[in-house]
Formats: sequence, structure tokens, C-alpha cells
Amino acid sequence: MTGSYPLHSTVHCVVTGHGAHWVSVRTASGRSGTIDCQLLHAGPGPCTADSPRVGDRLTCVVLGYERNGLIRFGIGSGPGSRRR
Repeated sequence: MTGSYPLHSTVHCVVTGHGAHWVSVRTASGRSGTIDCQLLHAGPGPCTADSPRVGDRLTCVVLGYERNGLIRFGIGSGPGSRRR
């Protein structure tokens, strides 16, 4: 499959939208995915005003795949990984 990434690989993404508890992103190859807001903040709950904005670039880590093909991402570690 084009744009398929191994688990735990680092992928550069762009934020494309928001939901109540997730941020949607797209990879350079066009694959869509989500980041759970609790991975962006200090604990569970909805996304907050300091969530990444649409158009922000993020360094993400592949956590898994949903049945519908969406990629579940986390945020990469290291300098500049939150927003690029």
C-alpha cells in the first residue's frame, strides 16, 4: 500500500482539522490520520486552545491503524517535535 508506514516510524504531518477529542492530520503521501488530544496535553479531555492549528506541521509517530484506514498518530520526541 502506498503511504503505509511501519509502527513507531516518524512521519511529518500537517494539521487539517479538529474534533472534540482529536486533531486530524495528513501525511506528505496523502494518508489521513488522527492524534488523540490527551496525547497533546497533560491529561484526558477535549482539545484546548493551545492545540495545534490547521496548517501547523508536526512530527508524528505511527501508533497503529484503524479498520477504516486512518492512522493513529502520537507526537514525536525531541526538539521541535510538537510544531515544526
